Amino acid sequence: MAYYNKFKKNADRLSSVSLGVMAMVALLPEQLLAQEIERIGAESQSAGAALDNNQVEDIIVTGYRESLQSALNVKRRSVASVDAIVAEDIAKFPDQNLAESLQRVPGISIQRDGGEGRAITVRGLGAQFTRVRVNGLETVATSSDGFNATRERSFDFNVFASELFSSIVVRKTAEASLDEGSLGAVVDLNTGNPLRGKSGFTFVGSSSISYNDLADTAGPRVAGVVSWKSDDSRFGASVSAAYSRLKTIETGNSTSRWVQAPFDSVDNIPCFFDAAGRPARNSGGTYRPGNAECDAVALAFHPRIPRYGQVDHDRERLGITASLQWAPSDRTKVSIDGLYSRYKAKREVRIR
Repeated sequence: MAYYNKFKKNADRLSSVSLGVMAMVALLPEQLLAQEIERIGAESQSAGAALDNNQVEDIIVTGYRESLQSALNVKRRSVASVDAIVAEDIAKFPDQNLAESLQRVPGISIQRDGGEGRAITVRGLGAQFTRVRVNGLETVATSSDGFNATRERSFDFNVFASELFSSIVVRKTAEASLDEGSLGAVVDLNTGNPLRGKSGFTFVGSSSISYNDLADTAGPRVAGVVSWKSDDSRFGASVSAAYSRLKTIETGNSTSRWVQAPFDSVDNIPCFFDAAGRPARNSGGTYRPGNAECDAVALAFHPRIPRYGQVDHDRERLGITASLQWAPSDRTKVSIDGLYSRYKAKREVRIR
């Protein structure tokens, strides 16, 4: 009994100590949390007092979050399947042209020409099934591969620089407000809208340079936009321009096609004969099958001598847009838009 009572007393003592430690640990985070809340509350009160003293009315934070919100608003307002990208999304990647910007839209893949994006494919349908509009106006689409006169309806997006447009809307399903004529999608390209900017003058510019070690040349890329809006938000004007030049080199090898080796005879056995039945030289006669040695050579094909080739690309792109807008009322807006684009591509093929 003595040992049992001693053990019981020690157990009671350990239990009381354990409960005390647990109580201290349980109360400790609450005290720290209360102190943290009090400290944050004091900082908030001091910051609020500082704002009241400085009389700050509005704090507006702009950036990529605003661009994402603008794209989401386009999707919410549409009853059809629509995807949109706005200016920040268009220009935040090092895209060479508008086609490479469109490849970031779900369901769109691009076709490349010389390593650069050119045409788009929407949900597996080719570029000839896609309609393109610029500021709501239908565009004339004619394209070729540069080697023949074959024309098709696909639109060459590599003509435009990505910096010239404020938003791109891809409509993948039919709508009552859209004209027929596209099985793939309707792509709306929208240039600058000065009435959506800030009042007064606004200038935004960018420049970059790239170096190609194979071509051993540097390619400049410059873009800028100047915009103005009146204080009453009734008048607006904007001008934007983009210029780029890029030289690249492609290298590879080819065998062109499979051919037959020229021959007249095999092991001094003639294989070609003239009309009189005499052996012909330089394959000038008619081949007469039946000889096993001649048939083996005649049916043998081999690739042409492998050749190494080099293709030099020199691309120069210039684009200018201008817009004048007048909003006499909240429901009426008159716009005069202009777009000029020039794309020069020089391709030099060298066979070695």
